[in-house]
Amino acid sequence: MQKMLILFCVTIFAEVAYSAVSLLHPQEKPAALANQPGCYIPEINQVAPPNQLYAPVNGKCKQYDCRDHGWTFIDSCDDVTGTPACPVIAGDSSRPYPNCCARRVCK
Repeated sequence: MQKMLILFCVTIFAEVAYSAVSLLHPQEKPAALANQPGCYIPEINQVAPPNQLYAPVNGKCKQYDCRDHGWTFIDSCDDVTGTPACPVIAGDSSRPYPNCCARRVCK
């Protein structure tokens, strides 16, 4: 159990280094979506499929990871600050996460 906890913490740390990560507790699905397997995401009114990454192109630039226990990990773009030597390039909202995120490009 301790090894799994350490692996979980290392995984979260690795993801936090590149994005902002939040956690959504299991949500009750509306009646129209009740028969779809996965985790209900209220902000997009969709069900993320279980045990696979789901990154819809909807202008929100997020990736959802629905786990068996009903919890959903949500990755979103990290705040990016540019400098003269490393300007910020705007993200492309027509692409899925993480390609929709702004990024710093150093010369």
